[in-house]
Amino acid sequence: MPNFDIPMTGMQCSQCGLMHPPLPQGVRCPNAKANVEGLKDEDVRVFTASMQNMILYHLEVKKIKEPQNIFKDITLMIAKYLENI
Repeated sequence: MPNFDIPMTGMQCSQCGLMHPPLPQGVRCPNAKANVEGLKDEDVRVFTASMQNMILYHLEVKKIKEPQNIFKDITLMIAKYLENI
């Protein structure tokens, strides 16, 4: 069994409260809760679940052979949209 030498004490993340390896300075923890006024975590979950269902439906119906390329395109479109709002 390999020894990864990762200490498991004192590693609780100050942003999410979970124990995981430390993040680089200035990086937001991906497990941290959203801190946007008027937006709850449940709102985000419902939205992302709807997006996931819609994307997967179209990938299946259109028999997309390389879904990773679609994900890259969607990510770029969302990033561009958010930069312009």
